Amino acid sequence: MLRSIYLITFLSLCISVMQAQDKLWEVNLKNKLYQVGWIEQTNDGLVLAAGAKGLAALDNNTGEIVWYNETLKSVDKNSFLNIPQLPMFYIEYNSLLGKKRGLLINSSNGEVLFDTKEEEYRLKNFTPIPEHAMILFELTKNKTRFVMKFSLKTWQEEWIVSVGKVKKQSLLEKSLGSISFIDHAPQFDNKGNMIIGMENDIYVFDANNGKQLWHYEAKNKIKALVYTQVNNNLYLGVKKSNKLKIFDPATGEDITPDKLKLRGYMIDLVKDDSGNLIL
Repeated sequence: MLRSIYLITFLSLCISVMQAQDKLWEVNLKNKLYQVGWIEQTNDGLVLAAGAKGLAALDNNTGEIVWYNETLKSVDKNSFLNIPQLPMFYIEYNSLLGKKRGLLINSSNGEVLFDTKEEEYRLKNFTPIPEHAMILFELTKNKTRFVMKFSLKTWQEEWIVSVGKVKKQSLLEKSLGSISFIDHAPQFDNKGNMIIGMENDIYVFDANNGKQLWHYEAKNKIKALVYTQVNNNLYLGVKKSNKLKIFDPATGEDITPDKLKLRGYMIDLVKDDSGNLIL
């Protein structure tokens, strides 16, 4: 009986709160969108409304339409992705030719920053790197992996390069829903070259133009990949190996001393605050 009284009191309180709320604004979007399929909020607070006739962004305080794009019909809600801490989002929709296209959009004004057009790229993941004024996007196309440098200075794509074929995922990886193919976050050597590790591969690029400087393929999956500026060396640890390899990050030359053999298997390799390595 007491529980019933508490429940009735709680419901009455909720109804009272709902009745006390004032409607801030209301807008009819039938002419613009026909029907509103879904709504989301962008990082800068705009209300994004998608419909059969286009995509609109509304001021969340007034309901005023800030921008409208009639070409973006029936945008896939599952593709919507806010880029953290930036007025920027990604969406996918079907073009008039029936092909899926992806767009990176400035949420504040609706400007298209990157368009996959008919190239059929699909965005899988991204890594913001603010200290280098860039975002590294991971893309796929026809079972090939790509990385794209997007500049936070110009807000434009600077380059796209291939990083090999899409590898088959294990049942565990599929069940976990991993969408990133970069296993080791991008690192930069003392010349600003970008080092990335994925599965068995190391790729090193000139971060300015995307030119591949060198590539190394290990026999087994890379367990640790650490660059340190203390001696400008790149350290590699591979699964089920008792050897620690060292590379010259500029050339990919193996400069490992013969004595660097482990008594057991390496578990991890990390840097301390001074840049020294702990094995």
